[in-house]
Amino acid sequence: MALIKCPRCELNYIKEGDGFCNVCKRELRREAYNEVKPDICTECNEAPVVLGEDLCILCLREKKRQETLEKICDDTSDDEDSEDELIKPKLEDDDEPEKELPDGFTEIVDEDLDADDDEDFEEEPFVLDEESYEGDGVPPTDDEDGKA
Repeated sequence: MALIKCPRCELNYIKEGDGFCNVCKRELRREAYNEVKPDICTECNEAPVVLGEDLCILCLREKKRQETLEKICDDTSDDEDSEDELIKPKLEDDDEPEKELPDGFTEIVDEDLDADDDEDFEEEPFVLDEESYEGDGVPPTDDEDGKA
């Protein structure tokens, strides 16, 4: 039996009947082992994923169940909203229900409040005298900017 070079690496010699050298056989086994290793579910990080998905079968079922429950909740909340609209008609500004005040009380109108506010809070100029600066150690200035 004659020795020939390995057809894969062309470095090591093998017998004519062998397919690959021992080094290449070991590498091929590692590659085969790595290819068989399945992807793990991104949700639970335990089970292998379903082909074409990122989740395992259990997580996919749970996800579908959650989506179904959300749809049911949305449908029921829409039904409740429509029932509320039928029961309570929308009131316009003029259609406000009248409130009865106890005897001796009168209703205050917003227009009356606005007039009183303007009279009570007229702006007066704020003037500081020189005496207010005596204790701070800074001499009074004549400039409006406060620069010496």
